[in-house]
Amino acid sequence: MDVIFDFDFTLLPEESTVEVLKIALESDPQRSFLMQRLADIAPKALAGKASFAENLFMLQMARRVRRNHVQLYVERSKDRLLPVFHQLFADLKQANANIHIISGGYEEWIKPLAAEWGISPDNVTGNRFLWWRNNAIGLRPSPMWSSKKSKTFIVGELRKKKIINSPALIIGDGTADRDVWSRGAVRWCVIAEYFNKESLEDGEHCYKAATPEEMCQSVLQIVNSRTRESAHLAERVS
Repeated sequence: MDVIFDFDFTLLPEESTVEVLKIALESDPQRSFLMQRLADIAPKALAGKASFAENLFMLQMARRVRRNHVQLYVERSKDRLLPVFHQLFADLKQANANIHIISGGYEEWIKPLAAEWGISPDNVTGNRFLWWRNNAIGLRPSPMWSSKKSKTFIVGELRKKKIINSPALIIGDGTADRDVWSRGAVRWCVIAEYFNKESLEDGEHCYKAATPEEMCQSVLQIVNSRTRESAHLAERVS
């Protein structure tokens, strides 16, 4: 079974892109002003809902990023994953589930953090920077900038490549995560409300989790139920 996690406000309690930009702006005399604009614009930009001017601002901010800023964020964050999440990943591996991360954050830090947490970087899909030596000079075009394509499109592409092969489960805090379920790209959804509550509507095979522990419990219940279902079908066929 394939289990897909969001990253920001699902595995870590923050918008990781904003946190990296905070590091990049630490010595900027306009830091307070720029951080306020980031707080207003970043959520819209990462959800594919920003205006042209707002996206241009995010591009200008991205050009402040250096590789050492990314490395510092990874170093600061690698030990911050909650113990219940470490246990969940171990339990999922024990159940032979394939763990994926699909995020509007950036692969430059999500992949090394995933590797620290025992998740294959090959199973991480996110946005990416364009680099010139140690400097970010732009953002690579991504379907996750579009609220019409977003993560649903990514899941479809991963299915075409046979990277995702099963009725899948997605866990995330935002509309983009829930849309993957509501558009039929996965069978199950767990809405993570513990770091960021958007009051999204649940439904059949879509559940809310008010705490990290509730999320882990719901995920394992779904995975174990699917495992039993598959075993029962195999017995009937044999």
